[in-house]
Amino acid sequence: MAAVQTAPKRTEYLNFWNKYSDKPTHESMLLNNNAHELEESDRADVVAALPDYTGKDVADIGSGIGRFTTLFSQKARKVISTDFIESFVNKNKERNASAKNIEFVVSDAAGLELEDASMDLVFTNWLFMYLSDSECVDFTLKALRWLRPGGYFKLRESCSEPSTGRRKGNAVHATDAANPTHYRYKSLYLLLLTNARFQDADGKWFKFEVEWGTSIPTYITLANNWRQVHWLAKKVEIPAPVNGEISTQEALLNAFSTSWPAEQVAFDALVSGDHVSWTHKIMAPQVSASLGATVLAYSPRVVDATAAVDTFALVDESTTTNFWTIELNPLAFRASNTKATEKRDQHQRFAWHANLQSAVTYLSVHNTGFDGFVGTELLSTATIDEVLSLKTVLNSKAQLLLLEPTSETTVNTDALKSAGFTIDLVEDVTTAAHDAINDQISQGTLKAKVAKGSLSASWTVIKATKP
Repeated sequence: MAAVQTAPKRTEYLNFWNKYSDKPTHESMLLNNNAHELEESDRADVVAALPDYTGKDVADIGSGIGRFTTLFSQKARKVISTDFIESFVNKNKERNASAKNIEFVVSDAAGLELEDASMDLVFTNWLFMYLSDSECVDFTLKALRWLRPGGYFKLRESCSEPSTGRRKGNAVHATDAANPTHYRYKSLYLLLLTNARFQDADGKWFKFEVEWGTSIPTYITLANNWRQVHWLAKKVEIPAPVNGEISTQEALLNAFSTSWPAEQVAFDALVSGDHVSWTHKIMAPQVSASLGATVLAYSPRVVDATAAVDTFALVDESTTTNFWTIELNPLAFRASNTKATEKRDQHQRFAWHANLQSAVTYLSVHNTGFDGFVGTELLSTATIDEVLSLKTVLNSKAQLLLLEPTSETTVNTDALKSAGFTIDLVEDVTTAAHDAINDQISQGTLKAKVAKGSLSASWTVIKATKP
């Protein structure tokens, strides 16, 4: 077994935050000298994404001066608000002196203990960054214990770089050397949430069902930073783990510390570079003169990592179009957000979902409508019910452009017809697809083994319209 990261002493994190203990301000909470530009809208973004906590029991862990505690207390039945810096807790008490439903606790999150099945929402905001790998795993399993069945765990972190991004002058702390924070890959937190398992005293097994993961809008629009990410996970009962599932804390820690980071590095190497994807060469000729103002993209990447919509190239074709892309692969979710940050492409938004239905549910809750849809592998990965639900987030006359893999020479469009879409075009593009892939292989921008699945499949372009 590979070596697991040695946990730094908790005093290292305590000493880091103690430097700001005499400054219980938003600038200290965000570690950003320009917090006044971000704080209110950032807080609004996070709160807008929460499930309803009216009359519920909420744990606000690592609450600082109470940026969110105040809002929780206005609706929740009870709030437990904790932080390991006493001056921050005192400021929180001062801000919420009139609230009667808040229990303030000075405690390090790493050693915190709550009653099993006592909370409806466990909320964290920039917490795991200040926990070691083993502490992240331990806290995740504790959150599963603390929550009642059906309760929610809300996680938000700075991934791969600080919230200030590359603009070091904005950072409150002076140098990277003075900052012990872990800026992990966003895929690691997602994989940790989806793989955690817990067995209670009655022998019942539980896991987190991650409903979504996406970037904080404020940091995209104001800071060109797609690496501020939050996730919402629900505690659900499951059958006992089967062979192949990660069921022990040791195995989970080893994956979080070693296996998953290595997988992310390998995936990034597969999709890195600024070349246009082979899929774009097939789909671009079919794109209408105007895709519309907002387009939903769907990239399951089941065939292989290369079989995805290249929304960056589509933006070059239609600079007025904004894309919301659904990624089903945690590694691809990280890679896509990284590329958006590097290109500072404000036309791009990405979200991770377990399936299309989860994405449609999220978009419906947020009253989002799209003028078009572009996707790969829709018909081979989505159920008829999911295709039917897709209509609810598409505007009237929305056009669909699909690139579908098949093991045969024809593709079944029954799901689209059953959902009421009008089929405008069905065209076999297998030869063109394989030629485009082989061109990239010969140019050295793609390795044959990476596109093995795409080279083995037949490909069909489908165009359809929502009535």
